[in-house]
Amino acid sequence: MRQIFWNTIDDKRKELLKGLEFLDKFGFYLAGGTALALQLGHRTSEDFDFYSRKDFDVNKLVSEIKKSFPKVKVNIPDENNLFCEIDGIELSFFIYEYDLLKDLIDLNFVKLASVEDIGAMKCIAVIQRGTKRDFYDVYYLLKKMSLEKLFGLIKKKYFEYDIYNVLTALLYFDDAQAEPESSRFVVFDKSLSWENVKKEIEEKVKEYRLGK
Repeated sequence: MRQIFWNTIDDKRKELLKGLEFLDKFGFYLAGGTALALQLGHRTSEDFDFYSRKDFDVNKLVSEIKKSFPKVKVNIPDENNLFCEIDGIELSFFIYEYDLLKDLIDLNFVKLASVEDIGAMKCIAVIQRGTKRDFYDVYYLLKKMSLEKLFGLIKKKYFEYDIYNVLTALLYFDDAQAEPESSRFVVFDKSLSWENVKKEIEEKVKEYRLGK
């Protein structure tokens, strides 16, 4: 198993994860920024985003969560999604129809999506919202793999996505730029600035286009 960087989440979140073993029977795995941070060790993260290919009964899931966390706050927007708050920690649960590219990483209490799967998912997230933390995540992903490889993963996981749309989104920083300074995540490399992140991504996109 690859190294897990537990310093990216606090002790309260680590203990919460240990109490979520029951999620496995619903087919849930952890993805998103927290799962990526646990594997790359580049920044802190606060929220837990869980995905499952299985249809799950929201009420049964809520009942199971309440057995371990009776004070949980619950929001059920529809039958395919669930949002919770446990001791100030936000958790999201989604039905997610896309196949996994790599095997899940078993932490004994929960399973993590691979860096490859999260990388593809992150690029789609940039199309849909493009937050500052998404761009920081992409920056670090591009330290692990080329843009060409990342696009190959996207094509394999999401047949319907046009790579041109991903390229365009990777160069659109306006919404992220307008975000207020936030304490929701801390990048461990203090020498890395937002300007550095933008410049590096722009250069990688330029290199990719020149190579085509």
